[in-house]
Amino acid sequence: MKKFYVIFTIFYLLYAGAIAVYLLQLEPGYVPEMYKGTASDPAQFMTAGEIKEAYHLQLIEYFTYFLSTPLDLLILILIMAFSVKIRNKAINIAKKSRWQLAYYYTVLTIAMTLLYLPLDLFFYHLNLRYELSSQSFLSWSIDFAIGFALELVLGFLFLLFLYWLIAKQPKKWWLTMAFLSLSFNILILFLAPVVFMPLFNDYQPIQNQELKAEIQELAKESGIPNAKILEMNMSKQSNGINAFVTGIGSNKMIVLGDTAIENMTTEEIKFVIAHEIGHYKLNHIYNSLILAFILSFLFGYGTYKIYHVPLKNSGIIGAWKNKLILQRCRCFSCRSSSLQCLFHRL
Repeated sequence: MKKFYVIFTIFYLLYAGAIAVYLLQLEPGYVPEMYKGTASDPAQFMTAGEIKEAYHLQLIEYFTYFLSTPLDLLILILIMAFSVKIRNKAINIAKKSRWQLAYYYTVLTIAMTLLYLPLDLFFYHLNLRYELSSQSFLSWSIDFAIGFALELVLGFLFLLFLYWLIAKQPKKWWLTMAFLSLSFNILILFLAPVVFMPLFNDYQPIQNQELKAEIQELAKESGIPNAKILEMNMSKQSNGINAFVTGIGSNKMIVLGDTAIENMTTEEIKFVIAHEIGHYKLNHIYNSLILAFILSFLFGYGTYKIYHVPLKNSGIIGAWKNKLILQRCRCFSCRSSSLQCLFHRL
């Protein structure tokens, strides 16, 4: 395993070097000849210093973007290496399966959070450095803690249900899970605007009545006349300008950041809102739900097949499987033999 990490690190550094060389070839403020002097040319509305700052920020964002995927893979491999140890510790600490699962998931989530924390802090300070945010560290920490708590609670409840489902339907759990995950995603989409989003920001009816009337007319023309129109204190986290459409059913709403209201004209705001409404008109939300269902189906079925691959009763693998078959399972969802236990197959 150590040899693998050494090889992976060498290739990762070479990959990072190649990305850096490529990005450094980019020209600051480059604009195709046909767009120079037009409204698309940054030189028309930015100073030379601002263009240089934007170029530096762009380099950093591109660099971290291209490095993130192999980094995610490395972190996943690291976590997998410690997964069995965490599981064994959970079995020794707790007798009941639900507490074993709680310990395992909590430790795993904390480990993942700590591994990604330096990157989160980097982007927090990066946004401050380039004045994309003025959020205090205390406020950022509170938002971070709320997000972590939500991930911990919702993730644990999902896993608790999943392992109960595996125990009840050892051969069809993956199919049931796919349909239930679709229902769960719809529920989250419905509840997010009224339950989860208010944990991070304050929402209120838009105060500018003239602007509200303009947006209502635009929404009516677009086929969502009953959408709520709210403004949020986006300036709490960001100096950026944004608006979005969220929710489904009776919780469908158009949300406008206070930074947009303060810094954009009515026509500019309508342009941004029209873009967001376009996501609804083109059914992007429902398409995403369908895609999530398909991925859940494939992932569940693939997991089921992987853990039910027949192994020959010979050699090390055969002995390993025989040991699992004969061993009484004490962990998480299983009630009989470890044939139904995913964790004993890791």
